[in-house]
Amino acid sequence: MNSASVINLRSRRRGMSLVEVLVAMAIAGVFLSGTAMAFVQIMRANDLARVRMEALANARHALDQLSRDLITATDSAPTGGTPLFSTGITSSTPILTGNLIDDDGDGAIDESEFTGVDADGDWVAASHNRHVQLSDTNPGIVERKRLVGWSDPGDEMVLEDPAYVLSDLTFRFQPPVGTSTAPYQRATYGVTNFDGEENVLVRTLLDEGVAPGDPVTSSTGPVAFNVLSFGVLCYSERLAVIPFASGWINTWDADAPPAGGALRLPVSTYLTVTVYAGVIPLDKLPPGSRIETVTLTTMVNIEKMLASPAYNATRPTY
Repeated sequence: MNSASVINLRSRRRGMSLVEVLVAMAIAGVFLSGTAMAFVQIMRANDLARVRMEALANARHALDQLSRDLITATDSAPTGGTPLFSTGITSSTPILTGNLIDDDGDGAIDESEFTGVDADGDWVAASHNRHVQLSDTNPGIVERKRLVGWSDPGDEMVLEDPAYVLSDLTFRFQPPVGTSTAPYQRATYGVTNFDGEENVLVRTLLDEGVAPGDPVTSSTGPVAFNVLSFGVLCYSERLAVIPFASGWINTWDADAPPAGGALRLPVSTYLTVTVYAGVIPLDKLPPGSRIETVTLTTMVNIEKMLASPAYNATRPTY
């Protein structure tokens, strides 16, 4: 092999120059940084989805438990007792006034009072009435017939951008067979501190009507965490016939039913629970930040009141 061949072979085996290495590293860096950013975004989205699902399950559990208790609420009482049902907005101030978002697009934020009617003036009967027609042949048979033309829960633009509230609720119900030896239980719901944690919706049960000498048991436990708002509205069959009244009110006392009504308990209740659904702890959020929340609502009819002759004598006929 001559010297020219050796030189040619060495030139073919030479490595990458410094410039080539730097260019390759730069290209690899751009690719890896993009991959890392995508990974971080995926992980962040996964965290947001996880926290939101947890908040949704939290709120759903609270309404499910409340519904199971309320549907069997009763105006009966132990011997010597009186009917029990009370609710109202507490004096406690919610940790936040609202979610700081214009939910109904009217240019104002968290402006609706928790009253069950249009409280901010953006409800229009012709556009926002929502009453399901119950008959294909008779347009006059609709749900909430008495409230057609009046704003109430279920309509658009009602309770869509509410200020947060904290209600408390106490009532007597008959426990399901096999869950308690007591004929009645008293349930109390409210947002308070529990086991060192704030903003917990707590359920307290107390046995009532047990025989003398029998043990009376009570229990207290959480039904939802990170609760920002808990509201209760009650439907009065008496208020619903008064002009300009929807029948929904945010206070109730079985000892003094509204408008002299014959029913000691409301026929129906509207419940709403708002749970924080953000990744950053509430106390770490910068002032004015958008608040990630989950809000669930439901209406629960109290079966004993629906079957009451006093209610059926005043309910609308179709």
